[in-house]
Formats: sequence, C-alpha cells, structure tokens
Amino acid sequence: MLDVYVEGEVHRVSPEAPVPVVRFTSERAVPGGAANVAANIASLGATVSLVGVASRDRAFAQLSEQLQRAGRVDLSATVFDDSRGTTTKTRVLGRRQQIARIDRETLGAVAPEIETQLIERACVAIDGCDIVVFSDYDKGVLTDVVLQRTLAYAQAVGKRVLVDPKRRDLSAYRGASIITPNRSELTLATGRPCETDEEAEEAARLAREICGADVLLTRSEKGMSYFGRSADPIHFATIAREVFDVSGAGDTVVAVLGAALAAGFPLAEAMKASNHAAGSWWPRSALPRCRARNCSWRWTAEPMPSTSRTAAWSRWTS
Repeated sequence: MLDVYVEGEVHRVSPEAPVPVVRFTSERAVPGGAANVAANIASLGATVSLVGVASRDRAFAQLSEQLQRAGRVDLSATVFDDSRGTTTKTRVLGRRQQIARIDRETLGAVAPEIETQLIERACVAIDGCDIVVFSDYDKGVLTDVVLQRTLAYAQAVGKRVLVDPKRRDLSAYRGASIITPNRSELTLATGRPCETDEEAEEAARLAREICGADVLLTRSEKGMSYFGRSADPIHFATIAREVFDVSGAGDTVVAVLGAALAAGFPLAEAMKASNHAAGSWWPRSALPRCRARNCSWRWTAEPMPSTSRTAAWSRWTS
C-alpha cells in the first residue's frame, strides 16, 4: 500500500461548494499498510521478505523506491495482478489537518490463481525467516484459503506468528501465536467492552477461545496489555505526550514487537520496546512512519542487540 500526502495552504472557502480551497505546496509518498510495517522493521536492521499483491504501475514503482531507502526489504516475492492496481491512499492536508482522503483500491478477494502464487511464495519466505507477521488490512489478499494454508504451514515448521487483525471473525487467525487488535477491533470481535482492565481481560479470554492465540491489546491512551494463557496479564501504561492521531501507531507496535522477539528479547521486554516506540510516535500527518531505530530503544541505554543470525520477516501487503 502506498500513502500519498498532498499538502497546501488554506486561506479561503470555495465559492463552488462549502469546502476549503487548498493551494498546493508539496507532495510526498511513503510506504503504507503492511509496507509501513516492513519499512519500520527494516529500519531496525532486520531483513524483510515482503509477500503480497501489487500491480506493475507507478504507485508500485514509488513504493519500491521508498522501501529500498528503508533498508533490507526483499520484494522478489511480490505477486503481480495488473487488474487490481496497487492500493493507494491520498490524504489532502491543509494547515497540517487532514481535509479529505482519496482511496484507489480494488476490494474483493484475489483470484484463485493469485491465491496459489501467494501461498507458494509465502511458504518459501516462512522457511527462511525467524518470525512471521501477517498484516491484514481487509483488502482481499488474506483470503480464507491463504490464511488457512499459510498459518498451518508456519505452525507445522514451528515459526512464531504475529497477526495484526482486521477481521471481525477471529477464528480465521487460528494457528497464530499472538494477535494485536486495538480496543475497537477486540470489542467488535467479542461483543465485549475493553475500557477497564477487567473488561479487557474478559474480552481477551473470549478472543483466545475463538482463535487460540494470545492477545496483545493496544489501548491508545491506556497503553497496552498482554493476555496469555499461562501467565498473569501484563500491563504497560502509555508514555505518549499527546493522543489525537494514532494512525500508523499499530504498525509501529507490531513491527517493534516482532523485531524484539526475533532478536531474542523476552516477551515483557519486547512489549516494553513496542510500547515506547508507539508512545514516541509523533502524530504528524505529513510524517506517518515512525523512525523506529531512533525511538523504539529510548528506554534503555544499550543499543539494539546484535544476533548471530539475520532476522528475516515474512510480511503481507493487502
């Protein structure tokens, strides 16, 4: 997914309709969706194998260029489907406030032949990685067939799997190790509120029954909580300076969590890193991607640990 930001100055209202007139000043494109997560992981020094669907168009060319700048992101497993086009979200900003968003995307499931290619390339990527991350943006790439076969394969070869979910039916993610919903996603999936610690624990218990995975719940201004089967809940308060634009913060959480786990961090320390990364997120619409290397390890005086092996990543665009 490509995120485009068109910025301008606003000084008057259009005489044609009650909307602001934006005088163009700049435009920039950055990785979005799963590509945003891949870029954050790469910025931490890991190698990313990005598996997904795109079109051979200008948007993909821009996305490729941005990912090459981010670090070691391998795009050779991309499945091309020129009938869909590369998903692009264009945000129009005036005085740093979002005025409108234009989405160029094709909804609906990918064709069966595309599913087959995705599964084959994903399994190859899974074989060569230390941890697997599924980023589901509900754009038709992670179909039932793709999820079932790739999750089963990852489980069979003993790979830990993180899922950033969008589906309301969490049973589709059975086989994952950890899911990372936000409050609204968990409430929609379980029908239970998630405001208090007790409510969140009950909702997470239901989610575990549905999908079998542990739950890392991102709670915006309330920080994050981890609910596993075999341990007491782990809660971290937010360290954010202000919370008014959390778009992309979930990508930062799953990216840093995965990087830390692949580097050998215990779960609680990996959570601590991802919580600080999310809290260090600057909510500026024109800078939507966290500079993970600069912010996620701020809680410790030590640099990110080096490992004897390169952490490889299997990622999904959608």
